[in-house]
Amino acid sequence: MNKVESIIFKTMEYIYNNDLFACTDLERKPFWLLDDKCIIDSTTLYKIKSAYDLMDDEESKNLFLWQLSSVIMQVFTNSIATINGFLADPCRREDIDYMFSSLAKKISNNSYSINGYSIETHKGILKEIWVANNYDINLPNVDITKCKVIIDGGAYKGESSIWFTHKAPNSSVYSFEILPDAIEALNRNIESNNLTKRIKVIEKALWDCNTSIPIYYNDVTSGVVKQKTADNINIEVETISLDSFSKEYALNKIDLIKLDIEGSEYNALCGMKDIIREMHPYLIIALYHKISDFVEIPLLINSICDSYRFSCVKKLKGNGEILLYCI
Repeated sequence: MNKVESIIFKTMEYIYNNDLFACTDLERKPFWLLDDKCIIDSTTLYKIKSAYDLMDDEESKNLFLWQLSSVIMQVFTNSIATINGFLADPCRREDIDYMFSSLAKKISNNSYSINGYSIETHKGILKEIWVANNYDINLPNVDITKCKVIIDGGAYKGESSIWFTHKAPNSSVYSFEILPDAIEALNRNIESNNLTKRIKVIEKALWDCNTSIPIYYNDVTSGVVKQKTADNINIEVETISLDSFSKEYALNKIDLIKLDIEGSEYNALCGMKDIIREMHPYLIIALYHKISDFVEIPLLINSICDSYRFSCVKKLKGNGEILLYCI
């Protein structure tokens, strides 16, 4: 039994032995699909193994297995928290809160000063980007300080866009955001930090084609949600593929692309195949929005360009973001 099969079997055994099943209608067999209805088949198992084999280092492979176990826990127990009794958190950093308190100063209820910047945001997001350094690709032969053109997919209020301009002092950042409240704060943050010449806001969603799609969002949390409820708002948003955007803006070289776009990462990657093949930018992709992303996204990128190296990272303890670095 290989490591992928072993972690699936051991996770399901743990759920069974501790009577944690929340989905009583599912058959209790050694292997299950990462979907909530079907039993795993050889094709799906092969895809999981193939994605695992793409991971470039042992730490990434171990994190991949942790995520696989987490997904199984989520599907069959309806709670990712149950993994804490089974596998240790791969991120052991204990210093984030201390570092945040020493680096950031609260200006008002929703604004902080950090590294000389004033940013209207939430504390948690600032921790991820400015303290844990989620988007700092700390790998051999990678130097994002030299990046000139950066795509920030899912810029939200500009926390990451401002960080990129700080980290890469000669860069221009194209910030894609679609939520109305976030765009207003994004523009305020850009202006208050005198970055209007370096950060350009694009009020479109990155997608696999140029069209318009409906989304639901919550104006309290300013987050995209899956379905309409009494508290959620339906809006129509324009989409654009990055391949067509690069032609429209005559971008002959893109150095880095970050995507954290609420489950639309796969579609957006399908819309930048030419860029990936021809420009080979660094890619930083959120892998935690859809349960299949940590398998499907590495396989997709590898099918577009097989010269990428893949690393999985998790820089915060708890059920935080898992990112894929592609270099």
